Amino acid sequence: MKYNTRLLITLLMFTLSLPFGLHANDDCDAHCLSEGQWHVAIAAGAGYFDSPLTNVNDGTSLTVLSDIAWYGENAYFDNTELGYTHFTDSFEIDFFLRLNPENWLYQQSTDINLLPVNTFASSNQKHLIDSDFIGDYATGDDLGVGIEDSDQSDKPPQGNSSNNTVTYDRKWAGDIGLRVRYATGKSIIGIFLAQDITAVYNGYSAGLNYRYTHEVGNWTLNHVVSATFKSQNLVEYYYGVGDTAVSNVIHLDSDWFYSLNSTASKPINADWQWLLMASATQLPDLADASPIIDSDSTVRLFAGVSYAF
Repeated sequence: MKYNTRLLITLLMFTLSLPFGLHANDDCDAHCLSEGQWHVAIAAGAGYFDSPLTNVNDGTSLTVLSDIAWYGENAYFDNTELGYTHFTDSFEIDFFLRLNPENWLYQQSTDINLLPVNTFASSNQKHLIDSDFIGDYATGDDLGVGIEDSDQSDKPPQGNSSNNTVTYDRKWAGDIGLRVRYATGKSIIGIFLAQDITAVYNGYSAGLNYRYTHEVGNWTLNHVVSATFKSQNLVEYYYGVGDTAVSNVIHLDSDWFYSLNSTASKPINADWQWLLMASATQLPDLADASPIIDSDSTVRLFAGVSYAF
């Protein structure tokens, strides 16, 4: 497996960055969500996205992030996921329906970018929220809107290319899944399995992650390392040429995707906080097999402020 310089530099940043994340149950404070209440927050700042797609501009943008969540005694809604949590003495088990996050990759090829980002909300006092295994493609299912500063003229066209062999259009898919988490101290260990139920890509993904949350001064710190296995149908649909005749010739294999994520927050006052984010995902060797992939990694950075309503 190849590792490029930009990814290695970004991975080094994770050991030095100030990560912000969702608290587990221990020492939950004002950052936590209250049961039965809606959480709505918005953040704005500078963002950077290094896309693996061929001919898609990398660069900085003015980025706006949003987060909406509600947690009841067992039921919950978290951005693009609806679920039910069963509690045991040692584990939390989620049964969920979600909007598959892979398609956010293709929203980056539009003038107004929708970016998948890590949740910057805080956790419910009862649930061991882990932001849908941040790192399943970079991150989570939360929505961000970026307004690009750079010239968009060389971005690929939406839809099929002129030779009708490569398309940058992908349909949205819905998944049904199961997630199991175990918390010990400031750490959360989890596994998940999700299956397409909308007959869009007809595949599945499964993964595991480790999350560590702590504090340094007034900063809330969070690191996540994850590994996600994606089936052949999923990889071919979202990282191959799509629904074209070439799909019958070019075949991609199922493989593992590895991610590191860090976030950091520091309160400014009761409603505002500083917010930093960084994430990197190592893709399998797809560039030689897929005409739409020219990089074996993705990198996302964000620095700004957030406001909780």
